Amino acid sequence: MKLDTFFFIALISYLIGSFPTQLFLNRIWRGFFKQKDLKLLYPFIYLFDFFKGIAAVFLAMYLIDTHIAMAIAALALTLGHFWSLFYRFRRGPGLAPLLGVLAALTPHVILPLVVIWVLFLIFTRYMAYATIVSTLFLPLIIWKLYGYDLYIVLGVITAAVVVYNQITELEKIAWGLEPKLYEESPRVRFAEYRKKVRSPGRIVRRLLFLITAFIVVSFLFLNMYVYRGFELQTDIVRAGNLKKDYIAITFDDGPDPVYTPQILDILKEQDVKATFFMVGKHVEMYPEVARRIVEEGHEIGNHTYSHKNLLFLSKDKAECEIFKSNRVIEEVTGIKTELFRPPRGLYSHAVREIIDEHNYKLVLWSLSSRDWTEISARQIKEQIVFNVSGGDIILFHDSGSIITRSGGDRKNTVKALPQIIGILQEEGYEFLTVTELMTETD
Repeated sequence: MKLDTFFFIALISYLIGSFPTQLFLNRIWRGFFKQKDLKLLYPFIYLFDFFKGIAAVFLAMYLIDTHIAMAIAALALTLGHFWSLFYRFRRGPGLAPLLGVLAALTPHVILPLVVIWVLFLIFTRYMAYATIVSTLFLPLIIWKLYGYDLYIVLGVITAAVVVYNQITELEKIAWGLEPKLYEESPRVRFAEYRKKVRSPGRIVRRLLFLITAFIVVSFLFLNMYVYRGFELQTDIVRAGNLKKDYIAITFDDGPDPVYTPQILDILKEQDVKATFFMVGKHVEMYPEVARRIVEEGHEIGNHTYSHKNLLFLSKDKAECEIFKSNRVIEEVTGIKTELFRPPRGLYSHAVREIIDEHNYKLVLWSLSSRDWTEISARQIKEQIVFNVSGGDIILFHDSGSIITRSGGDRKNTVKALPQIIGILQEEGYEFLTVTELMTETD
């Protein structure tokens, strides 16, 4: 198993979250102090769990060093804490691991989160209510303080996991079996009541299963839609002449003020020309980077104005996205491009009509680096080097994010690119722009 893979990160983080802190420290405590009263041990348990969260995020940072890797580590650790491999440690107490994760990823959210938790604990005197309300505020706090879509998604999923694990506590409150703060616990056993009432957890689990199944089926459908299509598509360019060792490398979602200049430096040093499919709004924001792309002899294409998903847009709105971007690109660079690539490769019949009516060329790709998932530099390199063939149009990204048009981490693309170019040149491949590659097809 490769150490710099998401699976390895998720597995190790889950195991860290599953580690039975309470059982482990209990045995040490009793062995050294011979005491049965373990209340003094609780602060050490929470502190140990807190550092488990930090450790998982730092491990992902060390091995892959991308936001997605750290987010996966955070989620896996949280799941391990609540659904541990160790039966006696299932439904781990407290949110200390989550706070550790937040301390490493988004430290500024901890203070407002703790304030909300304390206020609702004082107001309701129920730990479950305070926990649920504070975690429901988590995505909003992240959005307000960071605005990064990936962390917002992580906040939503984490909040859902915490709420799901608090269902049992809500049942106890509803049945009068959960004491308020500083009250004594009732003597009636909760298990006896639960046998009589159907747990809502079963309904939630079924709902989550259906949602997961829908997401998987949708992903497989869209993957087939982008890479293969469902009918003859002579109007869509996916590759060049398969019999020649010509390839084209393309970059989507830029220009970006941080990563695009680094990529341009690499291309200039390697004497390679590429095609950049640029977002119109980014061209407006960073015109000097867009002009540099053209000045250094690279080709440019249209990637819509605001990177909206065109699949479900009307023809008029899709036209607006395409035409506005073309207008901005021409005003800034002086180039009127006829190449168009839809965001995420998703197009509709209306988009194809627009392309045909205005003599654009719809360009997709035959090989993706998968760098949009923020995998490691080694994985990006192997994805290209082990799968490349003559005529490939290769997809990279110099900007973009999982959901929005910007904010992604492209440092591993920058690390992998010179290695990829060097290896492919040694293997005899020649780099062309997309237009040159299409000419070779003819």
